[in-house]
Amino acid sequence: MKVRWPSGIGGILRNNEGTVLCMFSSVIDDGLAAAAEVAAILRACQCCEMDNCPNDLPVIIESDSSSAVSWVNGVEGVGHVRFMESILEIREILSRLKPRVSVRFVPRKGNAAADFLAKQGAVNGRVQLAWAS
Repeated sequence: MKVRWPSGIGGILRNNEGTVLCMFSSVIDDGLAAAAEVAAILRACQCCEMDNCPNDLPVIIESDSSSAVSWVNGVEGVGHVRFMESILEIREILSRLKPRVSVRFVPRKGNAAADFLAKQGAVNGRVQLAWAS
């Protein structure tokens, strides 16, 4: 019998000066690491479209998955067909928000806070979203 452990996503939106704008975490159904990375990028993009997100400051979405970053930026194909819908949605959002919002790779050690939030999302099983005031 295969046991499925809950997976989570987490992220922090910062402006180009490093100021925190928003933090989020939630549980996801898919346990694949790549699925979690794509889901986190999608959630970050969706946050950038919310009214709370300042539209006069650049926002950089960072991921420690070079594959996911390549997929959403159109550098590579989609990776796996199960990610197609999410990646196409991300690309659509980015096309509306460019050049203000971009996605880039950051090494895992630079993504510790988002990793912590993802673990919290997996453990508590709730969707959490908090905007800085």
